[in-house]
Amino acid sequence: MYTIFKRFAIYLFVFCLFAAPLASGAFAQNSVNDREEQAATEAVVFDALIVRPVGIVGTIFGCGVFIVSLPFSMLDDSVDKAFNTLVTQPAKYTFKRSLGDF
Repeated sequence: MYTIFKRFAIYLFVFCLFAAPLASGAFAQNSVNDREEQAATEAVVFDALIVRPVGIVGTIFGCGVFIVSLPFSMLDDSVDKAFNTLVTQPAKYTFKRSLGDF
């Protein structure tokens, strides 16, 4: 019984000696890709937690300013321009673009 265990241990040791260099390529990392992925991840998190909520507040604030400026815009026939500037552009910035795309 002892000789079978000893033989198995030797075979396992030899196998590990030959398999370890082959497996080391799987653990290699490309630092440039990792930095780019980390920067992209940070941009997505920053966008989701800070920029999007600020964009929602900006869209709501723009709607309020548009309602206040509506009588003056009607006199000047620039309702479409005011709506586009105060409501549509902040809404598109907040809801239409991809996460992390500034």
